[in-house]
Amino acid sequence: MWSVASSSVSGPRGFEGLANRPLVTSTHLSLFPSSYTVSQICVKGCSMDDISCTSLSTCQIAADGSAIRLVFEAANGQPTSLTLPIRCIQQLLMTLPHAASKAIRAKHRDETLRLVFPLGDWKLEQAAGASELILTLNTTDGFEVSFSIGHDAIAEMSRTARSSADVSAPDQPYLN
Repeated sequence: MWSVASSSVSGPRGFEGLANRPLVTSTHLSLFPSSYTVSQICVKGCSMDDISCTSLSTCQIAADGSAIRLVFEAANGQPTSLTLPIRCIQQLLMTLPHAASKAIRAKHRDETLRLVFPLGDWKLEQAAGASELILTLNTTDGFEVSFSIGHDAIAEMSRTARSSADVSAPDQPYLN
């Protein structure tokens, strides 16, 4: 279940249960610009609002950690927001990288393209109470992702990097 609140609507919609919970941790984010429109569309017989925005201006986290509100800036400068429970945020995190890669490939008509972020830092640590490791990758601008990974996979990655570095020219990609 997700909800949309638009500045063009009198009174916020979709914040039932969130109205009395303070939102904390505001983060300024800048994303790729697009246009802003709110229009009615129909998918499989259901009418819904379709929202496009110029930029993401803030990300607010509910004090109890149960939801995240994304505040976008409209072309007229007015804010509009989307509030999602954590379950939906997790679904988005699993969906958006693949969708963004598909969009880039379609836009440039090149199936070899992919989203690539420069690595700022990484950390490998033992998972508490498990035999797996946790590999955390960070970019310098704050993007972070962690993976559960087995010792055998790390050893194979190390062997692949070592052997690829020995035989690869600088313009050839690493292969696994």
